[in-house]
Amino acid sequence: MAAFLAVPAHAASSPASSPASSTSSSTEPAGQTGQTGPACATWTSRVVASGLGTAENLVPDGQGGLLVSTNDSTGKLLRLSPDGAVTPLATDLPYAGGLARDGQWVYVATGASALSGLLGTADGTIVRLRVDGGDRTTVATGLVAPNGLARLPDGALVATRTIDLGLGISSAVTHVSPQGVVTPRWSALDGTNGIALDPSGEWLYVNRSLAGETWRVDVANPAHAVRVAAHPLLAFPDDLTVAADGLITTRYLAGEVVRIDPATGMTCVLARGLAQASSVRAGDGRGCRADRLYVTSHAGNVYELAPPAG
Repeated sequence: MAAFLAVPAHAASSPASSPASSTSSSTEPAGQTGQTGPACATWTSRVVASGLGTAENLVPDGQGGLLVSTNDSTGKLLRLSPDGAVTPLATDLPYAGGLARDGQWVYVATGASALSGLLGTADGTIVRLRVDGGDRTTVATGLVAPNGLARLPDGALVATRTIDLGLGISSAVTHVSPQGVVTPRWSALDGTNGIALDPSGEWLYVNRSLAGETWRVDVANPAHAVRVAAHPLLAFPDDLTVAADGLITTRYLAGEVVRIDPATGMTCVLARGLAQASSVRAGDGRGCRADRLYVTSHAGNVYELAPPAG
């Protein structure tokens, strides 16, 4: 397993471009979506860890490594060190899904199984742990297949649900207040998967995997949601992150990592051949390089993507 040592580089922390679309208070698609823009220069990929099982999500731990969740019946939280060593931090996190870090704490969604989603089984939770795996606390219960996870500026959490018997009809975004109060249909967007907060704290970007769309949700008024991009049929956009130059999303079935301009909806492919790519994050410059992207896959790999020279 190869190392991912830090080098000086700017972190991907500035807000994404604001979409130039509707100000309506209703949920509606924006124009100019689904376009392929000028070709991106191809990023190179290398495997920095393998054999991790169903690697679902990842986030830099702020201490030089990456935290990785595994989405299986004996779900785990793993730490991937800069030298490639893998350390289990927590076990018994069945069907672990999204991760959201807040300083020395990380939040983990559990119960993100297809069966729970299909049957509407409310066995999902959100668990909080220190980034070293200690001081574990359950902060929310009774969720149905929580998948993507993001933390809002006020300390609330939002979780997505990708699938149900209606193929997305009732799988809306759930809100969990800092006091643990659960609001199941905080945003009515259905069939949702990856979710990421814009650094401004005003917008959430959400992938609708089955619909093949990326949407923007107003945090202050979640009834206001605008489509910012569409994806090819069966691409299955999965997780996403907000970078300095736009949105970056994985396409699970296509095995791609794609940049989206949220102002125009134009997309371009950064990397291909990443089978079952499930999540993507920019490095934080503290061990995982800030000019790199890190990608998990259900094939058990973690990839590092490097931009073209120059």
